Amino acid sequence: MRRMKKAIAIVIATATMASQAMPTFAAEWKQNEIGYWYQEDNGSYPTNCWKWINGRCYYFDSNGYMLASTTTPDGYTVDATGAWTVNGVVQTQSTEQTSGTVHHNENYDPAHPLKNKVDEWHLRLTPESNALNTNYISTPNVHAMLTGQMEYYVEPTGYGVEEQKETEQALYNWFCNWFNSMDFENMSEMDRAKAIRDVLGSASYSNELESNYYGTYWLEHHDLYRVLIMKKGRCAEFAMTAMSLAKSMGLKSVIYGSGEHTAYYIRINGVTYEGGNQIFDLDNPSPVEQVYGHDFDYDSGLQ
Repeated sequence: MRRMKKAIAIVIATATMASQAMPTFAAEWKQNEIGYWYQEDNGSYPTNCWKWINGRCYYFDSNGYMLASTTTPDGYTVDATGAWTVNGVVQTQSTEQTSGTVHHNENYDPAHPLKNKVDEWHLRLTPESNALNTNYISTPNVHAMLTGQMEYYVEPTGYGVEEQKETEQALYNWFCNWFNSMDFENMSEMDRAKAIRDVLGSASYSNELESNYYGTYWLEHHDLYRVLIMKKGRCAEFAMTAMSLAKSMGLKSVIYGSGEHTAYYIRINGVTYEGGNQIFDLDNPSPVEQVYGHDFDYDSGLQ
């Protein structure tokens, strides 16, 4: 019995010593004479990648050091604090999106979250891209930034240039925050559709006259800006937003009608679902295989 007690005591002591010897870490910034790096709570640190930390995005080189006041290897700008900027504006994540941990694929890039889905989801831009914007997520520039096809980004010029920049910046930020808040790359088609439904449902219908809209050309005059940023819109504005969201999630869609009588249809796992204004009904599939004789398409959704 004494030998057993002694053996148990030795085991307990050994286990205690082992637990005391194991290092514990708290996720935090570290610094030495070379620069800053970010130590994870398991003692590791990010390398050759972007990482959201406390609502801002930073790039870390092959040695784990944060880049600052430079252009990253993938062509993006970081300021003196290391934060990712676009046109001098620091990009941020909303508080509710940073409160939880979202796991993305290893090569996921928060600066252009759709980069890995360009071909699979038919998001490739070409010099012949449709001038009516039916091929784009929001606008050509927003599409280019989200997908990492920066060779198609065109610096705004001419009439309304500042409004265009403000509009595209706000929409780009919105989409980045939305994508970065969920593991959309590994979600089912139905789960992606539910994410779209939740976005549309968070806005409300407004029959406000366009003559009251803020801005001379962009801003409130842009369909997606009104629905996604201002959280309100008219029938056609909801439909255009739904089609753009569907394209960004790799889902086929089509809209039919005009003005205050516009419906949108999204194909999910081969089944059609219909929506109008802020209500996207995923509980009752639509019986139609085509919308008034028109096939669903990734690229041309206006009917």
